[in-house]
Amino acid sequence: MPSIILTVRPEPDCDLDVAALARRGVPALAAPLISPTYDTTSAGAEAELADAASCGGVIFTSRHAVTGLLQACGGALAAGWRDLPVFAVGRSTGRAAVAAGFSDVRIGSGGGAGLVPLITASSDIFKEPLLWPAAQDRSFDMVAALAP
Repeated sequence: MPSIILTVRPEPDCDLDVAALARRGVPALAAPLISPTYDTTSAGAEAELADAASCGGVIFTSRHAVTGLLQACGGALAAGWRDLPVFAVGRSTGRAAVAAGFSDVRIGSGGGAGLVPLITASSDIFKEPLLWPAAQDRSFDMVAALAP
């Protein structure tokens, strides 16, 4: 019986994985198990996000978090957000942050844990809180990892 890889990531990632594997001659089947949804119903979220002055930077552990933040901001970043340091978990997330309008994007590797040394090396940003838009269910606890 031939082996096949089952990819369960959300779309469009699932189909992209299957296509990449097919180019390498590896049989794969797309079977997405989840679909990201974004909670933009929080009262006052847009107003709170309009002022970046109270934020020292943004941590993105998923490119879906970039999409979620943009939606919470009404579809576009306010001017103050664009120059904040962004810590992105990888190249794809970094590209999404740049496309969203962020100009200071720092890319880590190795998942959320790989971002911790990059963030702690930038101790100048800890004068203000960092924003970490993240899923309700997370595989890595950035708050605990950055706790003193």
